[in-house]
Amino acid sequence: MWTHESGEELHPDWVPRRVPFEVRNLLEIPEKAWQGDVAVLFAHGARQSDDAWSVGARTHPDSDLLGLITLTCRGQDDAANAAVKWIRDQCAANHLELVRVESFSDRHPHEQRADFSLTRFTIARSESPVLNGWTLPTAYRKRRRGGLLAGSRTGVGRQREGLSLPWAVPVSPACPLDLGLNG
Repeated sequence: MWTHESGEELHPDWVPRRVPFEVRNLLEIPEKAWQGDVAVLFAHGARQSDDAWSVGARTHPDSDLLGLITLTCRGQDDAANAAVKWIRDQCAANHLELVRVESFSDRHPHEQRADFSLTRFTIARSESPVLNGWTLPTAYRKRRRGGLLAGSRTGVGRQREGLSLPWAVPVSPACPLDLGLNG
């Protein structure tokens, strides 16, 4: 979720205004930056001259630089937008998921805000589940005309039409859950 300094929340798929930038150092997230499958990065932008900015990615203020972009822009918002685009592109290229984006630019002293931007990114490793071992559930029971499940006297699982799923259905040989509800 992108949180603007005004407190407004925007969806992570929000596309920032297009601001061209040049990648100076490719973004590389070291293994030590990951806590399980989640990493938190900060993009800290600083004005270098009138309209030239540099934005570097780090895990915390005194950590090594993980990547760097440069751009020509109008100010802090453009630098933050370029950082969002850069990190989003890197996530897409490396099969990572951009989970949350937050602006912390308002944390700079008021007189310095025009010259700095700070954005926090929460990134997750996204792996598609392997379908091997998953089978279609076989414990569905057909309904009788009265709406009760075949073999059911209490009406548990009653629905109007079609099939009903019992309380516990092992769907994989690796699933040890079987509470005797299947028969």
